[in-house]
Amino acid sequence: MKYMKGITPIISIIVLLLITVSLAGAAYVFLSGYMQGLTGRAIQVTGTCQGGGTAFITVTNLGNRNIQIDPSCIGDNAITNQQSAVCGDITVVRKDSGSMVAGFDANAIPAATPTTMSAAHFTDSGCGAGNLCSYAFTRAGEWQPAEVTVQC
Repeated sequence: MKYMKGITPIISIIVLLLITVSLAGAAYVFLSGYMQGLTGRAIQVTGTCQGGGTAFITVTNLGNRNIQIDPSCIGDNAITNQQSAVCGDITVVRKDSGSMVAGFDANAIPAATPTTMSAAHFTDSGCGAGNLCSYAFTRAGEWQPAEVTVQC
């Protein structure tokens, strides 16, 4: 009777280790690119009321990529009587029933560095005195908006 030869146990262990290391490497490359994309787009918003009826919102870029703001959204009344506006790399939505009379004060928000974070200001004079105004700011490529509510 002929003896069948197979892979020795040492070679099979080496093959299994190579497969495991290559799968771990592929997972690392995928996840590091995925996480880089998420952290590259992060924004933070904070808001206050000024002058009795104007929502003043600071949009801070926490990511490592610049945020470009479309020229049509720059200026105090650039966005007029709208509930949402696409302003280049960022979309603004007024979540309550009101419409915006608003605009940004800059054409870009530079990427954050280890020592500084850059911000632009969004002003909505359409909030109105005594109103609770809610906004959602979504950066291009993000799933979750950064939200802020301002009591005027």
